[in-house]
Amino acid sequence: MGVGKNGLIIGLAAILLIAIAYVGLYPTGNFAFGTDDSVKIGILTDLSVSAASWGEATIAGAQVAKDELALEGINLSLFIEDHKMNAKEAVSATQKFVEIDAVDAVYSEFTPATIAANSVLKDKNILHLYISAPVSILSENYNIKSFTDYQLNCKRLAQYFKEKGIKNMGVLTATQEFGELCLSGVLEIYSDAHVEKYTGLGVEKDLRLQVTKLRQNNVEAIINPGIEPDLLNMLKVVQEFGWQIKVGGSSEGLSKNVVNQYNDLLKGSVYFSYVDLPSEFKQKIVSKLGREPATFDSSAFAYLHIKQIAKAVSICPKNDYLCVKENILSQTGDGFFGFKGYFGSIAEFEINLTEIN
Repeated sequence: MGVGKNGLIIGLAAILLIAIAYVGLYPTGNFAFGTDDSVKIGILTDLSVSAASWGEATIAGAQVAKDELALEGINLSLFIEDHKMNAKEAVSATQKFVEIDAVDAVYSEFTPATIAANSVLKDKNILHLYISAPVSILSENYNIKSFTDYQLNCKRLAQYFKEKGIKNMGVLTATQEFGELCLSGVLEIYSDAHVEKYTGLGVEKDLRLQVTKLRQNNVEAIINPGIEPDLLNMLKVVQEFGWQIKVGGSSEGLSKNVVNQYNDLLKGSVYFSYVDLPSEFKQKIVSKLGREPATFDSSAFAYLHIKQIAKAVSICPKNDYLCVKENILSQTGDGFFGFKGYFGSIAEFEINLTEIN
């Protein structure tokens, strides 16, 4: 039976509706035809809650990497999922990466999502490169860790304050692995530090009780390794109390926004940070976002590691994650973002301490 003009139009409309429904089902995913020959990487980050500004900069960095890889003849498909800082969301998203998107590798950010993704990826022959603190999952052969060494750098913060004459140290830290690692580093320098804990990563909004206890113990400085929302929640209470206190943290917590908002309060505080990025790279990120991001750090991590993963996948046999991992770990430092190379299964970076004046 022949198909008339009206039938053809109806058929095309039906196909379009199916495509729209697919996009609606996975609104943050990459919807594209003709990607069977491409390298497929799933990106799992926060795009809607406490670290959304970090996540959007991550996507911009990955897109810049994709553009440059295309010029080298490597076709990259990105599949993007929002975990909303929720482990269940992260599990579902990772299952989608594996069962529907058939990704070659997963790139995850933030401790809850990293742990959740790890639980799904067991025995899947898929490389997992994560930007978060956990070292406990490195026993799994498919994992590669990047990001800050919290134990080492919190120890450096504590040593800095010790040399400045601070005798009574306070620690306000999350009940997650990055917080415990930071605490262990501080305790190497201040074994008698006063410690208060919170849920972490922007989840706990009211830190009044913890800050009150630290104030009652007359601490002279507080080390808090959390992200921007955690520092904002802490400093809001500190300001309400009219309390002059020095703070130690990371550039993700004591961000440009936080420092600008609480500049007078934070004088003499200090944070650990990565080396500055080339202006050309920053401009590419600004072009992708249409504005300057809250942080360029996540863009740099994504740009660096997405390119490393894609190049390794492109030269390795299909589903051979050990080949991909070996290729990535063999890459040496190139100076970009202070990347020094891999030591074991961990990426290492040059880290600076910056005092707020």
